[in-house]
Amino acid sequence: CRPGASDNSVAARAYETIISGGGEYFSIQPIVTTGRRSGIPHSTFRRVPLERGDVAFIEIVAAVERYAAPSMRCVSLGQPSDELRRAYDACHASVECLLELIAPGKNGRMIATEAGCRLRAIAPELVWHGYYGYSVGLSFPPACSDCVNAQGVITEHEDLLLKPGMVFHCSTSLRQIGQYGVTRGDTVLVTPDGCEVLTQTPPELKIV
Repeated sequence: CRPGASDNSVAARAYETIISGGGEYFSIQPIVTTGRRSGIPHSTFRRVPLERGDVAFIEIVAAVERYAAPSMRCVSLGQPSDELRRAYDACHASVECLLELIAPGKNGRMIATEAGCRLRAIAPELVWHGYYGYSVGLSFPPACSDCVNAQGVITEHEDLLLKPGMVFHCSTSLRQIGQYGVTRGDTVLVTPDGCEVLTQTPPELKIV
């Protein structure tokens, strides 16, 4: 991600890296959306040049043997504004809360409620879809989740008993519609005594 590149070139690098590294066809295509378009949910690359001051919103889901591992990150081209930084800090705080609380025997509703408190304490006015985690594993297009109903999600409205071996994409995305969007998301394994983050890229907002 750099000024003068395009959202297409960022997506192309993701395709190249994953496929050459042994990945299979995607369950959901890489999402790369920048600048004002990052504030449009589920928009993606469309030949848009990256400019200084933009934020790039990136969601990539590699698949091997049909097992999917989602990751969501964002990149700021130059120092982020105070508003954008606060929004990203809210995403980060929400996911960090999930990682602190996820453990066998915990209730998903309780975990989501606590994560929501931390989220809204920083950025209550931004658009958020309300899913703090969804089950991932075997996946097929056009989605990377392995659940077809509410039994595999962590939200403030669903009771879900966590068990060892469950795997979730734990994420938070915040948008000022049509202006900017920020995100953080990690693939997380529930272990016998807590959880393990499987995503290996640093979680902090990347500034270039």
